[in-house]
Amino acid sequence: MATGTVPSDAAKKARQKAFIESDCCTGCQVCVAVCPVDCIDRVPGPVYDTLQATCTIVDERCIGCRICVSFCPWGAISMIPARQVAPVAAGKPSAAPPAASGV
Repeated sequence: MATGTVPSDAAKKARQKAFIESDCCTGCQVCVAVCPVDCIDRVPGPVYDTLQATCTIVDERCIGCRICVSFCPWGAISMIPARQVAPVAAGKPSAAPPAASGV
């Protein structure tokens, strides 16, 4: 996936975006395979590339379709309000994602 891509109109309009909790992600890449807009990237592990790999959402491309949430076998992906994506990704405690709402 190319970095620095221009967000699509659908991504700009999305009210909610996917967020991957890295502590829960196993790097299985099921989400990568099912994402219709190719907005999920694999992140290699710091020491062992394959064993410690996780995935991350490129929020500028996420259209909020929830497909990845449905397919994640580990429950590591949740939907959060689009305006909270950057603060949550930055790890700011005051911007913690809301509790899951039956998604």
